[in-house]
This record gives sequence, C-alpha cells and structure tokens, in this order.
Amino acid sequence: MSAAAATIFEVERLEAKFGFLYKWLVQCSPSGNVPGSHELVESDVKALLQLHEPNDATLDAKLNDVLANQAKTLPLAAFQQYMVTKRPIDNLEEKLKLPSSLS
Repeated sequence: MSAAAATIFEVERLEAKFGFLYKWLVQCSPSGNVPGSHELVESDVKALLQLHEPNDATLDAKLNDVLANQAKTLPLAAFQQYMVTKRPIDNLEEKLKLPSSLS
C-alpha cells in the first residue's frame, strides 16, 4: 500500500473520509439524490473534494484537472471515473469491508 493510501485511511478524520465515500457511493446509484439530475456544478465537485481532504492546498489544481476546458458542469459518471482512474485509493474494496464482528 502506498503512503498516500495509508494517509487517506488514518483514524484521524475517519468520519469525514467515510462521509465522502458514502456520498460518492450513494450518488453512483440510479436513485442517488444529485442536484441537477446527474450533472455536478463546480461547487458540487469542490464540496466533494473538500469532504475527502478538507485542507487540500491543491484543490484548485484538482478542480482544473477534473473540470477540463473550463466546463461549467460535469456528468456524475465523469467525476466517478476521475476518482477511480486519476485519484485511486489502493485496495479500496478491502478497506470498505466491515470487520467480521459487524457483518
């Protein structure tokens, strides 16, 4: 596991990190409650990225990266693809499994 992935799942701020993942996973479903149908505006993308890393000094660079060519909206599927391919979290499926005592 990379050092970056280990940082993402540290106990500190764990609730906020899982909140980000939960919101993202809920939005993956066809019944997900996404403002403006399945289009995210810049403020939606920024809020999702800030939930993931509240004090991110590279937030503007990430916004420019995900909202290429100064697009005003982003399809939800494109944001999900961005998070999976450009900002992957190592072993995400394994990390999201509940401990056996809770399942």
